[in-house]
Amino acid sequence: MACQAHAFGIRDDSLLAAILLHDVVEDTGVDAENIPFSDTVKEIVRLVSFRVPVGETWEQAKKEYYARIVKNGKACVVKIIDRCNNVSTMAGSFTRKRMIEYMQETENYVLPLTEI
Repeated sequence: MACQAHAFGIRDDSLLAAILLHDVVEDTGVDAENIPFSDTVKEIVRLVSFRVPVGETWEQAKKEYYARIVKNGKACVVKIIDRCNNVSTMAGSFTRKRMIEYMQETENYVLPLTEI
């Protein structure tokens, strides 16, 4: 993803670092505040890390998640590049049902980020 972003002409170090680190919180459980990078990178990583808080539905959490991302242009870029990457590889690992759900989420939440 970072190579793709670089090929697109993205040269912002904090954005490239956030792209490289975007899954750290979800995949390792490390809190974004504990990664040894700038506050800007930490904030982007925090914004693009999804979780469902206790007492919320998945749908409520998803709406709040994207509402936070849309307020930060760099987080929007990370999410868009991540989704492009995931869509390009999903046929090899997603069920048909999961692909349909993923594309619906993409249409409802990710595509509007491109209009920011």
